[in-house]
Amino acid sequence: MKKYYQKEELTFGRKERKDEFLIYNAKNRTIHLVPKEIYKVWKCCRNSSLEDIFKSTKIPKRTLMSILKLLKNKKLIKEI
Repeated sequence: MKKYYQKEELTFGRKERKDEFLIYNAKNRTIHLVPKEIYKVWKCCRNSSLEDIFKSTKIPKRTLMSILKLLKNKKLIKEI
């Protein structure tokens, strides 16, 4: 049986909480509600080097590395 998600359900995080965003992983069909900083890093990760991510997000390197490790463990990014 196929499951369908309502549009309001998927955009709930953006409408109600402005500091949290939704990330949808199409490979294993999971939805993650993450804080703004993690969403910003995830968005910058597409075909970018570590230096580019660091410059664009302006997050301290230690925090950035922990966020990247968390995203990798959740299988939202492939490589660091």
